[in-house]
Amino acid sequence: MAMTAQPFSFYRRFRFVIACSLSLCFLCVSLAFATWASGAVLGTTGKIVGTVIDANTKEPLIGARVVVEGTTLGANTDINGNYVILNVPPGVYKVRASYVGYQTKVVTNVRVRADYTERVDFALALEDVRTEEIVVKAERPLVIKDQTYSAAVVGAEEIQALPVEDINQVIGIQAGVVGGSFRGGRRNEVAYLVDGISVTDVFDGNFGRTFAAGASNFIDPQTIQEVQVISGAFNAEYGQAMSGIVNIITKDGGERYTGQLMMYGGNYLTLRTDLYRGLSINPLNIPNVQANVSGPIPMTDNKLTFYAAGRFFANEGFLYGIRQYQPDDIISLLDLPNNPYSQLQTPFPAIRGRFAVGDRGFGTVTFPGNPPSPPLALDERGRVIVDRENGTIVAVPYNPTPTNLFLFDNYRNLGTGDNRPVPLNPYVRGSFQTKLTYKPLDVFKISYSLNYENERFRSYDHVWSRNPDGDHTFFRNTLNHILKATYTISSTAFLDATYSNFNTRSQNYVFEDALDPRYQFPGLPLSVGQGDFFFAGGTKNERLDRRTVTNHFRADVTNQLSEVHLIKTGIDLKVHQLEYSDLRVRDRFENGVPNLTDGFQPELADPINELEGGELYTRSPIEFAAYLQDKIEFGNFVINIGVRFDYFDARAQVPRDPSDPSEFIKLLPDSIFAERNGTTERLKPATPKFAFSPRLGISFPVTERGLVYFSFGQFFQMPPLALLFENSRYKYGEQAGAGGFIGPFGNPDIRPQRTTSGELGLQLQIGETIGATLTAYFRDIRDLASSAFIRDLVNGAQYFIFDNFDYGFVRGITLSITQQVSNSLNFGIDYTLQLAQGNASDARTAAFQRRSGAEIETQLLPLAWDQRHTLNATMNYAADDWMVGVIARYGSGFPYTPELIPAPTGGVARLINNAGTTPPTFTVDVRATKHFKINDLSVGIFAQVFNLFDTANEIGVFERTGRAVSNIFLPVQNNQFNTLNTVEEFFVQPFRFSEPRRISLGMTVNF
Repeated sequence: MAMTAQPFSFYRRFRFVIACSLSLCFLCVSLAFATWASGAVLGTTGKIVGTVIDANTKEPLIGARVVVEGTTLGANTDINGNYVILNVPPGVYKVRASYVGYQTKVVTNVRVRADYTERVDFALALEDVRTEEIVVKAERPLVIKDQTYSAAVVGAEEIQALPVEDINQVIGIQAGVVGGSFRGGRRNEVAYLVDGISVTDVFDGNFGRTFAAGASNFIDPQTIQEVQVISGAFNAEYGQAMSGIVNIITKDGGERYTGQLMMYGGNYLTLRTDLYRGLSINPLNIPNVQANVSGPIPMTDNKLTFYAAGRFFANEGFLYGIRQYQPDDIISLLDLPNNPYSQLQTPFPAIRGRFAVGDRGFGTVTFPGNPPSPPLALDERGRVIVDRENGTIVAVPYNPTPTNLFLFDNYRNLGTGDNRPVPLNPYVRGSFQTKLTYKPLDVFKISYSLNYENERFRSYDHVWSRNPDGDHTFFRNTLNHILKATYTISSTAFLDATYSNFNTRSQNYVFEDALDPRYQFPGLPLSVGQGDFFFAGGTKNERLDRRTVTNHFRADVTNQLSEVHLIKTGIDLKVHQLEYSDLRVRDRFENGVPNLTDGFQPELADPINELEGGELYTRSPIEFAAYLQDKIEFGNFVINIGVRFDYFDARAQVPRDPSDPSEFIKLLPDSIFAERNGTTERLKPATPKFAFSPRLGISFPVTERGLVYFSFGQFFQMPPLALLFENSRYKYGEQAGAGGFIGPFGNPDIRPQRTTSGELGLQLQIGETIGATLTAYFRDIRDLASSAFIRDLVNGAQYFIFDNFDYGFVRGITLSITQQVSNSLNFGIDYTLQLAQGNASDARTAAFQRRSGAEIETQLLPLAWDQRHTLNATMNYAADDWMVGVIARYGSGFPYTPELIPAPTGGVARLINNAGTTPPTFTVDVRATKHFKINDLSVGIFAQVFNLFDTANEIGVFERTGRAVSNIFLPVQNNQFNTLNTVEEFFVQPFRFSEPRRISLGMTVNF
């Protein structure tokens, strides 16, 4: 057996080297082929093609020169008069064609998009000495003839005109994007790229911040030249995504100096002061200062250019709490001589042991049966009526009138806070981006980019809103370096090589120092109703600190083999390092009872050797990919065909025996374990995962102004790496007894998730000003990460482990309409009709269902983001020094799971998961700018309003009512009474509503 195991052992040890070697050979062969036959980093450049002919004879002009003005890009025509210009960065250009003896012709307003072909044809007339060069303005096409999959392209001009502050607002209004989900997929199924390089945090699959009020994620809109939102079956060059691609291309410096300074201030202006409490009228609660500058570096002959931008943004937020309590108020509430347990037992020994005071119900006393002697005041349900006054609990004389049927309480008097409003969703962000581009030779270019962002924010937590100083603050900083070199092999082929270092760190804590003496016992919950409570003292004692570092190497070759074939091939290597620390601050003398004599003395629990100590790990998984793609263009008939290979190695270990998985707590002695498994080694390496995914896209004309496109492909993506490594040491304690459920635990052996996606689309130009795109699509989603998989321990307990058990199916229709009414006015409409179904919306759903006593869902039900109708409309007007942009959004509502009270058998009954629908939402945003000249400066004064009509959209509802404004509060079994403020106060929850009207006024200065 040892001999037969050796080849496999050799392969496992050197599997990564073998894969890299084969792929490098693959790239070298492709490069040699390209050189013999005669180049862009993933989706960052476009192509200009066309024909140059004699205007009179229509004969091709051989050797005519076509150049892109402002660049060194150009090409000569071949014997058929055709030319190809590759590697053109996205933007709007002038293209010039010249030929000896003929008039020079310039076509302006030529817009180049990444991954697309822009056709510019020239008909040159014989030269007339009395005429100057001919200038023609290109009309922007309403039908993109080489589009084989659904994608929206938004340029810098459109972003500037729209009322947006961050890139997510631009992405969110595109067809197929609903609530952050692309075509019905989970949010972490999207790949985010900056200049062709992934900036997705592989730990959770997110791109920058996912919540908090304010400006946005990592890349500022002012630095963006173009953003491409792909929701269709994308090409083979794109990987590790199942739902969509966001491809952001940043600006380069030019040959002249340009710059902009923007400043604005603003605040919320709403009449809903009953809902949004604590809002001030300070017009600078939302300050923003940003600037950018670009141009050539002096004394470099324009060969070295730069682009730099910086921004500071802050928003105090619109969700406020009240500092009614402070963290150290917990001492007085837990003071043993005065708490309800001891005080009720001392004067009334007859009820000792016969009342129930739960952790969430201090002061709530249930006394079943007849009153003791002496008799106590009871309500009609047999509960003792007590009153706490000045630290003493006294009996209330019996009185049958309704005024005595309450639990009087003065806990609120123990709070030492100043009762001032405190912002609970503030956001502060600073960012800086720069790019240096050096072109020492016409055939060689190198660029370096740096992107940095630092964020500080809080996430509103309603139960901490009366003790806000005990809640967490979140911190996030991201630094990304990109170094890219481009070498032009020939006029029809080029090579790109790129290295990037992506480093992001997220933290949350109450105090920066884990041993800060201001830490207190965990928050004390005081009940306000059935299971509902505020924290009246104490601190959140969990501390999270995690970092993701990704070193990314990529090489791509692009080769225009002929007029018909554009070949792309490349390899991609990512080496990740995940550092995760989830620790708990505890009392140094903690033994199950708070140490009230000496107070709270903080220390960190041991995450390695203690069951409840938290979690600490470092992991270094790797990814590798190679792809081959051909864009075939027979006139207007276009085929994109390709194949992709993906490889992943978690470089981690998994349990050898799933019935005894933990090295921390061994259920079987080593001798028995060895007898069952043939070794005492309890762990074994996780197996590497790989997949091949074919991609196909076709487009062809059906009329002079219309075309049909079709795309189909398979897509693979590893789940968020957090699900691979969570509690992978299998730490469990008493909860692992027979009959218990524990976990879920991470699984480094989880397989890639997979999706089969297809779409059929129609593009039409209607009249001279309207373009329309209608697309029908489906997505068959399998092997989604899930916690439904249950394993048995040898002692009879069961545990959940993440594995590939969730699934879904999505189908829908999107309709996009654009109308260019004039050069100054255009409209756009994006509509999505979608049915997104699956068995679970989140990987943890199954474990939650099983723990709550429900069966794990096995049928297709609406997913949490299954909004049936989504409509976005935009309008841009620019004329007479005015610019106005409008965005209107409508959504028909998202699913939620209703509850019925009382249930037929008592208690709370839940209906079918996601059987209800929340109310619809509607929002309008507006930006208006007036430009004027001051000497050589262009100055703009603008006003920007988000949620123009101050619509209180209900974005989170109570499961009992389906509304955010009310909750049916009915007594069930042992009802609890209010001990902190009122039930009504608790159920006024502004976080369930969208942001109120926000107004900003500011100015821009351009040079």
